[in-house]
Amino acid sequence: MARNRRGRRRFSGLFLVIGCEAFVGGTRSEAVEVQKDTWNWAVSMLSVARHFDGAQGKVAPMGDSNTYANPAGRWVRIGVGKSRAEAALSRWMYSHREDEHNGWWLAADDQPEGRSWTAASGVRSGEFLAGGKGGLPSLDEMLAAHSPQIVSILLGTNDLHAGVSAPVFLANMETILRTCVDAGVIPIVNTLPPTNWGATEQLLAYNHGLIALARRLRLPMIDVYGEFLTRRPAESWLGTLVGQDGAHLTPVNAAGPATEQNLMDGGYLLRCWLQVRKVAQIKARVIDVLWPPASLLAEGVPRRAWFPKARRREPPSGAVVPVATVEDLLHAVEVARPGQTILLADGHYMLPRYLEIRTDSLTLRGASGDRHAVVLDGGQSTAGELLGFSRCRGVTVADLTIQNSKWNGFKINSDANVQELTITNCVIHNIWQRGVKGVVVPEAVREEFRPKDCRVQYCLFYNDRPKRYADDEADTPENFQGNYIGGLDVMFARDWVISDNVFIGIQGRSGEGRGAIFLWNDSQGCIIERNVIVDCDAGVSLGNPTRAPGVEVHCSDCIVRNNFVTRAHENGIFAALTRDSQIQHNSIHDPASALQRLIRVIMDNQNLVVANNLLSGPPLQNQSNPRARLVGNLTVPQAGFFIAPAEGDLHLREAADEVVGRAEQAWMTVDDIDGTQREPVGDIGADEWDGRVR
Repeated sequence: MARNRRGRRRFSGLFLVIGCEAFVGGTRSEAVEVQKDTWNWAVSMLSVARHFDGAQGKVAPMGDSNTYANPAGRWVRIGVGKSRAEAALSRWMYSHREDEHNGWWLAADDQPEGRSWTAASGVRSGEFLAGGKGGLPSLDEMLAAHSPQIVSILLGTNDLHAGVSAPVFLANMETILRTCVDAGVIPIVNTLPPTNWGATEQLLAYNHGLIALARRLRLPMIDVYGEFLTRRPAESWLGTLVGQDGAHLTPVNAAGPATEQNLMDGGYLLRCWLQVRKVAQIKARVIDVLWPPASLLAEGVPRRAWFPKARRREPPSGAVVPVATVEDLLHAVEVARPGQTILLADGHYMLPRYLEIRTDSLTLRGASGDRHAVVLDGGQSTAGELLGFSRCRGVTVADLTIQNSKWNGFKINSDANVQELTITNCVIHNIWQRGVKGVVVPEAVREEFRPKDCRVQYCLFYNDRPKRYADDEADTPENFQGNYIGGLDVMFARDWVISDNVFIGIQGRSGEGRGAIFLWNDSQGCIIERNVIVDCDAGVSLGNPTRAPGVEVHCSDCIVRNNFVTRAHENGIFAALTRDSQIQHNSIHDPASALQRLIRVIMDNQNLVVANNLLSGPPLQNQSNPRARLVGNLTVPQAGFFIAPAEGDLHLREAADEVVGRAEQAWMTVDDIDGTQREPVGDIGADEWDGRVR
């Protein structure tokens, strides 16, 4: 097909067809229905999107002159009558820009010989793949040069006219689509619009094959043909949605508004509108799932009245060492005596190197008690770790912030015998591997050295954004793809308490980060309770499918109770290879979850009880063998009784009948996420309704 830049047809003898029967859908009387992409393409596109490494929002139409024509993207670029949501999506796609950041501009910007950057007049599928038509680069070259996040591909009319067989055309299209997927680009399949540029049977075969291909590859699809014919049945599409030449779309009202009548009269407007709607679906079901907007981070440091709050600490007893400079801090830690308190004056301490505590019963704390007022910053450090612990017992760190470390914030050198560590009322900010890390304990000293009786309480873990490759040179495309990141990760723990913490925005580069809380490798008797987890890739993980040598069970006698988990798309709460553990009275909210893993248990979990949990979204996945015992859990598609679920506040705002007084008594916790004692027959979920209307 050929088209000039104002939407008027340019004819070449190769493309002018006389006397072909108009194709209207098999027979003239056959009713046409729009074919919907009802297969679950969102899950498969999540795995594609995870490998994308370009700028979000770049959507590039690709194809022939029905894409290259100036009116093809006019509505999204400069059009009128958009809804608020459509206008916001247009901004997200940079569609107002006149440069390479805008994929719609790339599709329309004139280049020599009848093409743009991503489309060419008269191009067939094989030529589009290989490049060369009018100087159009190959598909590989276009994807590498422009890095689109989403492409919408419409090809085939020129193949149809040239007599390319359906098997050859569809083989070319499969290669095109797989090339996009392999590059981490989400492709939208488009069926051909009605045309009289080829035999009816061949066009049927093209479109039926494209639909089958989209279904088989689990790709999003727009049935352009069905959308045109339902609005203009029989031959009425000719001269209305498709021009009198029988192939090029019509530019009538290409700038909108997208009223029902205009969508019946303008082919370019209709196709543009269909593409915008499909992009909106992809953004909601894939992109916003992988990179959810962390609403609590919009104001800088996340602060909410309902977050757990530590009690103010008593003045220090024993010897006190006041510190006000980095040099004094390094020296005080180096020469510390057991039982001392190092008291840090308010200030910003740029640490030049790794700082390690090796003294029993030492306390390191901020003098004012304001955890935001004392900042230990590793941004200029020569080391990957910020503050470590070795060969010590009874150490406390409190009332301060640690930030900007490419590897670990608090490094527990468990192989060097660290016991009874307490980390409380601290902020852990922009740590790009683990906020708290407990390392492998050698098998020969495992029972003696495993970290016991430690506490991590009333801390705020948050990152300003997802991880990038530049944050950590050890996390590469060849190993973890920028996803080696988590909040707290400890192995071989015994009798830990992890409680009353807040985790926000702990996200890997492509949304495959580790748990906000992750216990594994023979951890025993640990309690995870009253934590708030929002917009992290994964929430609470008891174990995973892999184990260290000599380890049979990841977590035994562990309890996960009274936690709020919001939008942890990889797993809200996860258990694998556990024994005699319990998941009780948690509230998990993720109604748009594509992976549907609000609670997920897999592999062997002997005597695991999952009880009285409240799920707002898909039901829990019990894939354990033996099966976990499920008692008193409630699943609702989208709970309307939480106070502020967008921010992760899953307290009840009303006495919901299906929740209040419905817990199974035998598996109730004594109190709730706020420490409120539960009624004799309590409520399902983490929050016990207290009778206050909110």
